[in-house]
Amino acid sequence: MFMWDEAHYAVLGRALARGEGYVKPDGNPESLRPPVLPAAVATTLIVAPAATDVTIRRVTVVVALLCIAVIYGCVCLEAGVFAATAAALLFATFPEIWRSTSYLLTELPFMLFYTPAVFFFHRGMHVDSRNFVIAWPCFALALLTRYTAVLFGPTCLLLVAFPILTKNRAALERMRSPAFLLGPAIAAVMLTPLFGRAWIHFGDPLVGFKAAANQLPAYSVHAHMPLLYYLTLLPTMLGWLPTVALVVAVGEVLGRRDKLAICCLIAAAVIVAWLSRYGWKEPRLISAALPFLAIVIALFLDSVSVEISRVVGERTGRNAPAVLAASVVILCAAAFRFDPSYARASREILHSQTLGYPSFRTAMEAIANQTPNATVLMGPNCYQISWYSDRSCRPLPSLDSLASQNRSLSDVLADVDYVIATSFERGQPTYIEAEVRRAERTDGDRVQTFRDRRYWTKVIPAEVLIRSDTSGAATSDDVERRESL
Repeated sequence: MFMWDEAHYAVLGRALARGEGYVKPDGNPESLRPPVLPAAVATTLIVAPAATDVTIRRVTVVVALLCIAVIYGCVCLEAGVFAATAAALLFATFPEIWRSTSYLLTELPFMLFYTPAVFFFHRGMHVDSRNFVIAWPCFALALLTRYTAVLFGPTCLLLVAFPILTKNRAALERMRSPAFLLGPAIAAVMLTPLFGRAWIHFGDPLVGFKAAANQLPAYSVHAHMPLLYYLTLLPTMLGWLPTVALVVAVGEVLGRRDKLAICCLIAAAVIVAWLSRYGWKEPRLISAALPFLAIVIALFLDSVSVEISRVVGERTGRNAPAVLAASVVILCAAAFRFDPSYARASREILHSQTLGYPSFRTAMEAIANQTPNATVLMGPNCYQISWYSDRSCRPLPSLDSLASQNRSLSDVLADVDYVIATSFERGQPTYIEAEVRRAERTDGDRVQTFRDRRYWTKVIPAEVLIRSDTSGAATSDDVERRESL
């Protein structure tokens, strides 16, 4: 079953596929999510209108394969086939990439565009200025996928500072080329619809950015991880052996001043450092750093392979590709067999279940089968409700919003047919369970309960809650009374 964020993208994609616009489950314009992943979902639903959750999740699998190809192609341009193959294989076997591939989320689509954006900006400075014209459109697509792309700004500043500090005249000369200014102009044209739509619908072209900027600080109220927490996660995200290789690689590539490796280290460091500022931390937030770390390790392995080939060639008169290939196969086999990070990732993919499954999904399918299409629902997890019931849904109001509008629960239920209450949704207003218990006492035979061993979902006709709600307007005293309940 789709979790909250996955259902969010799925609902937006379905609305696009049906020609309803880029709208939320209540029909109002969407203000938060950028459109690339929903557009991919919409394309899938247009091609296969009866697509299931499994089919739609395969969008992420396709994107993962494209990421592998992009990483291979970028590194091959700069460092050759051996380094490109190593980078692609490393990326493809990181446990965190396995996890990301099993969800309909923006992490992998973001990598697909952000990685070449940084790579071609680097290449524009050090190889050919025309690469700037590729870098900036990739950045625009990354920003249309995930707001984390704003980190391209500080990354570029640091990349520009590097040739300035090293007095690299050739790089400085390339930054004076017309392509250096043409690239941002193309990106601005590509992003104009995003900002224009936000300005038309919400009066603020940055409404999505502002909402996204408040998410992690809001989550930090619930949990606060240490500043260096992400560094402790690297073995579970990369695997222990690649993490050890990364530690060694950083010193080696810095020692020989490998330009591409330094570029990748800067890009990864900006992502990790920026997101370490927040108290709330989780692995997928920094997953965009993984392609860059894979490239750093691959460049180190390429350097080692060159040195081994030289030594073996001097002693035997032969190259060492067979020895190197056998070594890589043995190391990978050992990692898969003995590294706990891979076993943990496999268990999570095979056995983890979304909160509420299966009783919630059963409840929503019952609504889809038993109610007309015009039915209006209200609940705490509207995107999941709307996706599985295929009905319009409005979010349950908080006590603060009721009090600020001087309205009662009955007032907001006037145009609603059913209310959904669950045992698992953490964002569910605290007062709703007391209201449901009151409804069960007054008209219990009309309250449908769907239950499994862990969760329950209740479907209550709105009129039942209206009859049982005797609180009147939600005053500040009501707020305190209901919070105590």
